[in-house]
Amino acid sequence: MKKIKLIIIILTTFCMAEAVAQTDSSKNKGYFPIFDNLQSDDDNGATNDTRRDTDNTVADPHYQIGEDLRTLERYYNAGKYPDAINKSKQIKNQHKLNNTDNEAYLRYTIASYKEMAYDEEADSLMRIFTKKYPFYKLRNNDPVAFKDIFNCYYTRPKITIWFKGGRSKTSAMIDTVYTIADSAKIEPDYELNNCINAEIGLQFYLSRRFSAAVSFNYWAADLTRTQDRGDSKTKFYYKESDNFISIPVFLVFNTSIEKFNFTNELMLGGSVDIMYKSQYEAFTWFGDNTQYTISEKDADLDDKNSLNYSIRIGDRLNYNVKRFSFFIEPQLIFPLKPHNNPDRKFNNADLVYNNMFVPDAIHLFTTQLNIGVKVHLFYKTIAKYGYGY
Repeated sequence: MKKIKLIIIILTTFCMAEAVAQTDSSKNKGYFPIFDNLQSDDDNGATNDTRRDTDNTVADPHYQIGEDLRTLERYYNAGKYPDAINKSKQIKNQHKLNNTDNEAYLRYTIASYKEMAYDEEADSLMRIFTKKYPFYKLRNNDPVAFKDIFNCYYTRPKITIWFKGGRSKTSAMIDTVYTIADSAKIEPDYELNNCINAEIGLQFYLSRRFSAAVSFNYWAADLTRTQDRGDSKTKFYYKESDNFISIPVFLVFNTSIEKFNFTNELMLGGSVDIMYKSQYEAFTWFGDNTQYTISEKDADLDDKNSLNYSIRIGDRLNYNVKRFSFFIEPQLIFPLKPHNNPDRKFNNADLVYNNMFVPDAIHLFTTQLNIGVKVHLFYKTIAKYGYGY
């Protein structure tokens, strides 16, 4: 009887344990939930969000460009120049770079080619770089090989257009005074008068130092001639206003280095000057009275040397800001022919008979002070020492 009870107890215990095991297995497939309250690196909540963020970042083209450029830089800094060149080719084939990324890409690509002694490729890329970034300034963190080759080249403008304007002051250099009523031939006074001038021009760069310029210039000259007729109360006044169009041509010498913001240009040339309008007033003043007043009469241009030629000298100081140069420029103008035509000095009846006056033989001397702006349209890359590809 005791044996039977013992067998029953053993069987009952065995069956209960089997039932518990089957219940846990069906619920968790054999997994014991002893670590359910702990989180691992593969936790479903946080890890899924992180993966989604990473996937979005990798999918961003600009992020991938940045990664590739950083890899290119690391290869170069580690001295793995073949790997850097291969990475450069991959970047070129796979990405469309913006201006900033392209600058970094070219700097490390040029340096890698130079370190591998691929001089032709490095020089060719440097010409592309300086043409695209003509105002680039070297930085402390630039690759050493890039600095070396960059210093072997310089850029200069090819064509520049300028606009300027300012004031001109004209004086008369007297050659001969013609008098009718006065036998003493008292030399008259010519006053300096301010006028405006404006100009548009083109400058063509021939070399690093020399350039040629041609322009279209408008300017005016006002003359006031005063002569004492022998009595301190009696004076004769002659006032003339002339308008010119000139075509100046200059040879320009740049005295400064392109790396500086300030550059100075010496200008020497000549011009064809066309007087297209001339007006005058002439009267004698007797104390409080005015006689024989003539108001704004047009002069006969045949009485003038309306086609004249001048020597011009200028000095232009530029302040350069990338493609723009702001400048101040004094200029001197010396005409070669006299202002009035001596062969026709008696032809103006109003002056000869009404005012007893014959225009003097004079040369005009004009000084101009201009301010303006230049716009550099195209640039050219030059090898400093005459080599390069």
